[in-house]
Amino acid sequence: IETLRFENTFTLMKTLTPRRLELLQQLHSLGKMSIRALAKQLEREYSNVHQDVKALHHVGLVLQDKTSKYFVPWDKIVTEIPMTII
Repeated sequence: IETLRFENTFTLMKTLTPRRLELLQQLHSLGKMSIRALAKQLEREYSNVHQDVKALHHVGLVLQDKTSKYFVPWDKIVTEIPMTII
């Protein structure tokens, strides 16, 4: 099991926006592809998709293969949100 931790709930929600969740789901479904091809599939501007992919890659939710294509190997993402205030 891979584990990814965020500093706090705010950072999690800032990182996993609705558009980025859609991107993750589409990339998982479509398989390995370039950012340009993904932007075309999502019908979004390349620069916005590029920014989202790079942010998700930085935290480890999107991976990149040897040919520079991106992919999402995870079948699901499980989150745990504590109710305590730190």
